[in-house]
Amino acid sequence: MTITQSNNVFSVSSEMIQTNRPLDFEIYINSSGRKGYDRFVRIVKQGYRLQANELYELKKRFTNLYVLESQRNRFVKSFVSNHAAAIDTKTGVVRETIFKHLGEVFHDPHHLNSDVLCKTLEGCRESVESLITVIKQEEVMDIQRLIAKLGSHDFYTLDHSINVAMYCLSFYKMIKPNATDSELMIAGLGGLLHDLGKTKLPTSLINNPNKLSEEEFAEIKRHPAWGKLLIEDPRHHVPNLANHIISKVIYQHHENYDGSGYPNNIQGENIHILARLTAFADFYDAITTKRTYHDPLDPEEALNLIRNSSGKKIDPKLFKIFSGHMCEHHHFHIDDGYERCVSINFDPCQPSIQI
Repeated sequence: MTITQSNNVFSVSSEMIQTNRPLDFEIYINSSGRKGYDRFVRIVKQGYRLQANELYELKKRFTNLYVLESQRNRFVKSFVSNHAAAIDTKTGVVRETIFKHLGEVFHDPHHLNSDVLCKTLEGCRESVESLITVIKQEEVMDIQRLIAKLGSHDFYTLDHSINVAMYCLSFYKMIKPNATDSELMIAGLGGLLHDLGKTKLPTSLINNPNKLSEEEFAEIKRHPAWGKLLIEDPRHHVPNLANHIISKVIYQHHENYDGSGYPNNIQGENIHILARLTAFADFYDAITTKRTYHDPLDPEEALNLIRNSSGKKIDPKLFKIFSGHMCEHHHFHIDDGYERCVSINFDPCQPSIQI
């Protein structure tokens, strides 16, 4: 089989390919020696049990190996199951895969249709499965280290969505240590897709590094409703996605615990637990990740800042679990005299920390 379009394949390192087991994907090489005239030829079939000496010979003969884009998720699942691979590398591969899937709908929203969105949602579901495999045993501090090391792309919304998904997995394990992979899947997908409605916004608006005008912020505030419409559309149904729960997370993740949020000013436990969890992760990532308009807070200072929003923006029960965990496992200190806080209009879309 021969392919001439480079966007139909992606490059992989030979170190990422496991030997002595049936391959879940095909391996290609670029047989063309002419720049701009690619010719990708399959050299290893799916299901073949590649031996270490054979992989070594491939590495010697060819600078790059390639896998079909249509088999990307199979490759990722195979790679993350490799216990010998470093967690940083595995997490980076999963993040790049998610970035690829979400990028399909965020980078070119004008071509967003049901087929593209269903393909994206399916890819995201499979990618969260891989993410769970890699990081479900990791502590918040480890995840924050990975995010600091592996971010960042120019498109902040995509990086932020992946970060929130990672934190949602970690936070959900805190509130339910015996959580099943199915439960973690819904928590992770909710975090990953919480800003799906922003596909309806101009890229220039969601990537705007400057303070938003009232009109611009009003437009931003429409994204939960747009995301809800997209995920609830019967044409976008994807098996095992739990659309009805993800819809609530998308629609409610900007609701504040005290009822001061949007779009419906609902409060307390009337907000779905996973929406409250996602709001927490959304907040945490916004204040601990470097942005053009603020430096990141260290985890202990972030804990104290969030404390001053507990019961207002943040579910106080979630904060109690989180702070207890961080104080017990990482010896963090809650400063009763800490006065820094966020404005009542704080929004992770454009964080503005005020003292």
